[in-house]
Amino acid sequence: MLKLDIIVHPSFSEPKVTASEPTTKAPKQWKWPWRINMLSVPRIRVPKYAPPVPKPPKTPERLDPGIEFRSDHLSRPPLRLLNVNLTTYKRGPKYAKNLTKLIDKSWGSIYNYYRKQLRDRRLKRLRRKLEKLKAKKPKGKSLEKIQAMKQEHWNRMAQPKKIPLPEKIPKKWKPLDDLLANIDVLAAPKEYHIVPPRVLGVVNPKALTYEITEAIQKLYHIPDRLKKQPEGLPLGYVKRSALRAKCNERIDKLALPSFSAREAKKHDEDKYDPWVISPNALKYKPTARILELAKPSERE
Repeated sequence: MLKLDIIVHPSFSEPKVTASEPTTKAPKQWKWPWRINMLSVPRIRVPKYAPPVPKPPKTPERLDPGIEFRSDHLSRPPLRLLNVNLTTYKRGPKYAKNLTKLIDKSWGSIYNYYRKQLRDRRLKRLRRKLEKLKAKKPKGKSLEKIQAMKQEHWNRMAQPKKIPLPEKIPKKWKPLDDLLANIDVLAAPKEYHIVPPRVLGVVNPKALTYEITEAIQKLYHIPDRLKKQPEGLPLGYVKRSALRAKCNERIDKLALPSFSAREAKKHDEDKYDPWVISPNALKYKPTARILELAKPSERE
């Protein structure tokens, strides 16, 4: 037995592409006028520039309605000014009525919360006191007794106040015999120790009989730490390295005495000798003032 598998693939015919009818009238000598129309169509269509649509303006957000409560309480006038206005416009019933309403409204503000509590407590205490006074209101003889006590208190308070006199300070007195013993001492003038002026060249006699103590003897001797110090260079001593040193051109120029530009013009630098004394200086005659200044001054 033979088995044959036959697979059939369906095939579809592709639709024929038909060109659009030419929009332009081509001359008769052209064979294919529709092709010109196809080539005239651009590959990428660029639309005409149109300005963008303006965005709507930015509208501010709505405020939180919770601020209305705060602004309402802030708008209420202060109690101090309301009380002052109430006293001024007390005669006008219309103004007084409006002011009392405003006072009650401002008391209900959150900014007067603690003050209102204190006021309520104070008023509560006053009410209790008034209730107690009304309950204990005296009548008959008790009322006359209270009035008599009040009158007595008023009479006592009406008297002038007594000014207390200063108290006497107790003093201790000594007998006259004890005081006479010190009268001569107290009557004598105060003694002052005046140091006589020091005379140069005169030795104090106490210094001749002075005995040296052990502490001064120790200070007199030179300590060992100063004896061991190396001796310094003698005066006028020149180091050997300084004798071997070679001067630079700069040092040679600095070693020469300086002369002004005016003198340099007069003399040549090669012929000019700065160590020569001028003949005018040798002929100079000093004055009496210069001779006096040249003398050595005597000092003490």
